[in-house]
Amino acid sequence: MRGQDAIEALNEIIEELEEQRGKELTKKQAKALIKFANGLISAIEAEMSSETPNKDKPKHLAFIKKFEETLIPRLRLFR
Repeated sequence: MRGQDAIEALNEIIEELEEQRGKELTKKQAKALIKFANGLISAIEAEMSSETPNKDKPKHLAFIKKFEETLIPRLRLFR
């Protein structure tokens, strides 16, 4: 997952976190995770606007994929 696809996935995660705020997640937990996801989005956008290739890009993408694979299914269990 790269670029805009990663941003869209993170936005889906944020939506899921918003839905769980005050339910399965405390407001503080949701706020922290949303802030983290927004930080990742900002980093991806900055990387996309940069014309210089980034050696660490695969690590960032792997992290986003792992974040999506582990967090979202757990949140969906509580519906």
